[in-house]
Amino acid sequence: MVDELQQQIRRSGQLNPEMQQWVRQLRAADLIGQVRQALRGDDYQPDSIATAMAFWITVNYGINQQLDLTRLSSHEMVRQFTEVLGQDSSIRSMSDAERQRTAAQLYWRGTLLMGLYLQAVNEGNREAVQQFVQSSEQALRSMGVGGNVVNRGNRLRLG
Repeated sequence: MVDELQQQIRRSGQLNPEMQQWVRQLRAADLIGQVRQALRGDDYQPDSIATAMAFWITVNYGINQQLDLTRLSSHEMVRQFTEVLGQDSSIRSMSDAERQRTAAQLYWRGTLLMGLYLQAVNEGNREAVQQFVQSSEQALRSMGVGGNVVNRGNRLRLG
């Protein structure tokens, strides 16, 4: 996925030495491995598409609501997705490798978004933060969960 990102940056004409260094740092960081390890530590099943979908939604919801992402729990949302996806024939027919690849893509997008958002917050870049808030709202709507995330004590579920 880092290679895909590097190709996109190259196509956009922005692959300068600073960007190349950033891409190398991303590759060395093993972000998806870190996410999987953290999820295991919180009793999630990291290879589950349901977990990956909940992660992606949690990141976008947390950014949209400007919440502390480390305090949000999505165990109930994972349970909801597990029930729904368990009945989906296209998901059931996927190989383990396809499921892992799909989950990894969601983790990659969520982790990259979270990192860029937190960087903007730490730099005090209010304009960038506001752009992330707006794009997260659009992303949630595009996933069909725009106003359907319920937050009860930082425990997220779909309502």
